[in-house]
Amino acid sequence: MARVTSKGVDCRKPEWALRELRGMGLSPDTSMDDMQERWRSWWSCDNPFYTAGYDMGESLEPEERISLRPAQMVAEEWPALIMTDGTELRADDPGMAAWIGRAMPDWVDDNADFVAQAFALGCGAWTVAVDGLGGSPATSLERHPAWATVPLEGEGVATLARVSVGGRPLDRLQVHAPDPDTGHYRVRTRLFTVDGHREVASDEVAADVDTGQPLPTYAIVRPSRSNPYSAYSQAGVSCFDSALDAVRVVDESYNQLYWQVRVSLPRVFVDEAALARDPETGTPLGRATVDHVIFRAVRSVEGAPVSVYNPDTHVGDMVASLDCALSTLGLKAGFGQDYFSFDRASGLKTATEVVSDNAALMRNVRRHENAIEAALTSVVRAAYATEEALNGRPLAEVPHPSVTWDDSVVTDTEAERATMKDDIARGLCPAWLYPARYYGMDEAEARAFTGDAAAGLPDLG
Repeated sequence: MARVTSKGVDCRKPEWALRELRGMGLSPDTSMDDMQERWRSWWSCDNPFYTAGYDMGESLEPEERISLRPAQMVAEEWPALIMTDGTELRADDPGMAAWIGRAMPDWVDDNADFVAQAFALGCGAWTVAVDGLGGSPATSLERHPAWATVPLEGEGVATLARVSVGGRPLDRLQVHAPDPDTGHYRVRTRLFTVDGHREVASDEVAADVDTGQPLPTYAIVRPSRSNPYSAYSQAGVSCFDSALDAVRVVDESYNQLYWQVRVSLPRVFVDEAALARDPETGTPLGRATVDHVIFRAVRSVEGAPVSVYNPDTHVGDMVASLDCALSTLGLKAGFGQDYFSFDRASGLKTATEVVSDNAALMRNVRRHENAIEAALTSVVRAAYATEEALNGRPLAEVPHPSVTWDDSVVTDTEAERATMKDDIARGLCPAWLYPARYYGMDEAEARAFTGDAAAGLPDLG
């Protein structure tokens, strides 16, 4: 499985897996491993920025730096915008539609966290899984995070997973790559012990599967961003790569807000003369402080047995600083400068305000939708073609699924509906377009519903 350190998962691929892949004549691409580990450290808040201690002169005292987890916030926001309840994966072909209904009934909910991870670390992978080879083969999709995805140079991918075979935990190394002799994609699987990584054989797992079709049985999931670090790698770039400086500013501002409140806590200093004393020793009773609020003053001002420290908090300045940092984060992460806000007075924005203020957000949503759709439809086609081929029904032409995205979060659907109604009332638009667009009717159903004649009316496309 992936390398594990004291900090958790490490995105740099384990040497045993790379060694085995090279022994198979393959070229694993590790050019993005260090960058993925860097992004992971910001995503999980465990790099030196979060762990640096206080310099006490002779030693470093540990610091518990608090965090809004801005990198994680950015990564999770994209699937929240894109993969909403109204998003639908569908196919006109009955066979593929049945496969989608069986293998991916809740694909939005099942893949939201996976897509967030892939956007955070620059990539992830969907691969085709095959079961039931001894009887009726069936395919499904597996998800692999960046630390378990090893792109191969050229075509193909290798994945790592911890599996249970016969009740025994094993590390699985699986390769999806084309066979140069047949042109078909092959799925090769090898199993290794968890300790020592010695290869083991198992009758329960097929070592080599010819899928009987040429479509790639994997798809790399990544944000729609160019890769300036490795031009030829299949791996992508984190959605917050260009915003790492803003991530620092956000958490620095948030941490300063915490310390401003903590340091501004009122303190009461009481002269020793005002404290009860031990009748035998004469020493004041009690500790030097009570809950770090009341302190015993070693030396006090004459005539002032009790003094209070109660400074100004400057919380307003800190809130303004944090709000500015969040605005910068939104701008650099592709959401627009008004997307994130710490100022409660501004309230939530409506879709109308988002559309009018944030054309950049709309463009980036479309780009990411296209990237996810391309990967998803590609691997769904391969999974369906593989299942049909393994069951003796090879497809001469593989149907194409499609994704219908629900953009109501970032588009003003109500305004669009009102505009279309107005156009229909003024005779600028046929009435059947409205139920076709907003209620999912096909053209014939919509025409019958509205009573529009078919002749001479524009097509929905």
